[in-house]
Amino acid sequence: MVTLFDKYTLFDSVFQNADNRAIEIFISVIAALACGFLFSWIVSYKIKSTKKFFVVSALLPCIVSIIIITVNGHLGTISGAAGVGLAVAGAFSLVRFRSAQGSAEEIGAIFITMSGGFAFGMGYVAYGIIFMILLTGGFFLFSMINIWEHKKKKVTRLMRVTIPEDLNYTHMFDDLWERYTSACETVKVKTTNMGSMFKITYRIVLNNKEEEKELIDAIRCRNGNLEVMIEEDILEVPVL
Repeated sequence: MVTLFDKYTLFDSVFQNADNRAIEIFISVIAALACGFLFSWIVSYKIKSTKKFFVVSALLPCIVSIIIITVNGHLGTISGAAGVGLAVAGAFSLVRFRSAQGSAEEIGAIFITMSGGFAFGMGYVAYGIIFMILLTGGFFLFSMINIWEHKKKKVTRLMRVTIPEDLNYTHMFDDLWERYTSACETVKVKTTNMGSMFKITYRIVLNNKEEEKELIDAIRCRNGNLEVMIEEDILEVPVL
C-alpha cells in the first residue's frame, strides 16, 4: 500500500498507468502550492518586504517541484541524472534572481521554499510538508532568540559631513570623536559644488547610540549648519 511517506515513481511507465501518474503529479503540485502559500503568509509577519517577494515565495515550491518532475522521467539514466543535477543547480541559482540585494531573511525564505519544492517534486509529499513546517518553526524560533544580539556591542555608523573649503577638516572634529566615539577613521574625501566644499565620509563607532543626535548637533555648529548625514555601515547590513 502506497502512503504519502512513500516516494512516488512519477514516470515509471512499466509499473504504473497514465492515470496514476497524473494523480500523483497533481497531488505533488497542489501540495507544493498550498505549502508555499501558507509559508509565504506566515513569514510575511516576520519579513519586511514587498508583495511581489511574497507572491514569488508562495509560487516557488510549486515551480521547483514542476522542474524536478519534468526531468525525473529519465532518472536512472545518465542523461536523466545529469538533468536532475542541472535542474537543482538552476533552481538554486534563483537565489540571485533579483538585481537588488536581498536580506538574509529573504534568502533564507527562498531556500526553505525551494527545499520543500524539491521534496514535492521527487514525490515525497508528506516529508515535504513536515520539512516546511519544521523549517518555518525553526525560522521563527531562531529569529526570536537574542543570543546573537549583544547589548554591549558598539554601534558602527557612516557619517558624511559637508564643510566649506576654507576649513581644515583633518583635525577640526578630533575632540568630538574623542568624546562621542571609541574609533573613527576617514573613509573618503571629495570636493563638491565646483570645489567650494568638501564632503568627508567617516566610519565611526559610537560609545552610546543615544548620543547620536547630540554628536550631529555639535558637528552642525562647526560646519556652518551644512549637510550632515549618518547611516548604518553597509558592512554590517545583513544582505547576501
